[in-house]
Amino acid sequence: MTAKELALLLSQRDIPLLGSTVNQIMALTEEEDAKSITEIGALISRDPALAALILRMANSSFFNPGGTRIYTLSRALIVLGLQQMRTLCYSAVLLETTVKTQFQDQVFPLLKKSLEMAGQAQFLAQKLGGDGNAYFLAGLLDQIGRIAFWCAGGEDADRLNAALLNGEAPAAAERRLLGFTLDQVNAELRGHWGLNHLQNLPTLNSINILKEATELVDGLQRKDLRFLENKLNGLRHYFRQSSQELLKSLRQVQEQSLAMVPMEWLQCQNPGARTLIWTDSDPTAQLQSIADMHAFPQTGAYLSTLLQTALEGLHRGGGWDLCVFAVRLSSGWVGKLKSGWHEGPAEDWGIEEIAISGSMTENWTRVQLKTDADRRVLYDGTYGAAGILRLKGKPAGLLYADRTRSARPVGPDQFQAFEIFYRQLNLILQNLQV
Repeated sequence: MTAKELALLLSQRDIPLLGSTVNQIMALTEEEDAKSITEIGALISRDPALAALILRMANSSFFNPGGTRIYTLSRALIVLGLQQMRTLCYSAVLLETTVKTQFQDQVFPLLKKSLEMAGQAQFLAQKLGGDGNAYFLAGLLDQIGRIAFWCAGGEDADRLNAALLNGEAPAAAERRLLGFTLDQVNAELRGHWGLNHLQNLPTLNSINILKEATELVDGLQRKDLRFLENKLNGLRHYFRQSSQELLKSLRQVQEQSLAMVPMEWLQCQNPGARTLIWTDSDPTAQLQSIADMHAFPQTGAYLSTLLQTALEGLHRGGGWDLCVFAVRLSSGWVGKLKSGWHEGPAEDWGIEEIAISGSMTENWTRVQLKTDADRRVLYDGTYGAAGILRLKGKPAGLLYADRTRSARPVGPDQFQAFEIFYRQLNLILQNLQV
């Protein structure tokens, strides 16, 4: 397989989108005004995969029959319209709950770098009198091919990840296993998606904005002050600022970019070297999450957002390692929404005799997850908690939380938090309009 053939294959597969971003966009699209357009554009800018998808749609012959190239998200949103955005976001939420990347240690640093690239490219372009929005988008989508590979690369991604974990140099491992580098895949995929124009934006005062932004981001990440000083001395003439003032501005841009990055991304600095930080009970976070849950409109359109908010509240406020909303399928219980430190695709959870302790059909109970005959089965125990959620009085799914990954004991604070969120969810679901 060639780099072009792999790029074509990846282009036919969906890339997981950030559910939190999509859910916020769904809420904003309820209000059709200029403020919503601005806020939606800002949210989309945090997610390279979603930004690429929207730009592709806006430049398609269906939405853009005149063929005039659209470079910015604000213009793309006007062309698509809020109704189309709403439909797109609903599809993205479905995708987010069914497709998960196994390679977060590879994807998160790429997403983080993309945000930094976008911010620095916009800063440089604006300083030189150019269209900052176009260069922001170019920086944001600079690594989209690599992101696509780690999200949808299949067995090739499995093999390459194993090689990187064994310490093999990235470029050498890519050539040995793929026959080409991911830089080639990145370029081919951008071309296939019609995004090459963003990599060929005009220079400003003879400065290649993306090249300079890339070098500045790398220097800031390495904290290489000598390199940055030499680089900024070369740019000082164009910006009419001292090197020290420019460096201060670059750091501010970096801080602003990273302010949008979830903490989990920042904990994935090196592939295969994640540092796990376990949360403890936080009553303030619990109250905030519960307040957010009750603030959502009581309609089925916000069900995924409601459940995800509850899971994150349980994880961050209740101190559980993993929190899951699961639905019943013929194969068993399958996790659909998750929060906490857990990798990999949704897992089948077989539950023997659904009333584990004789009370789970009406209330929650303390449980333990074990492997039995190649299935994961819930039993009475003390490592987790589980309970049936009911929508209009009918079983709608299973709320589950555990501390098995950190092997920490589960205390009264965790069980109390589970009971609070379990009861609040059932209260909201009882009155939900579907």
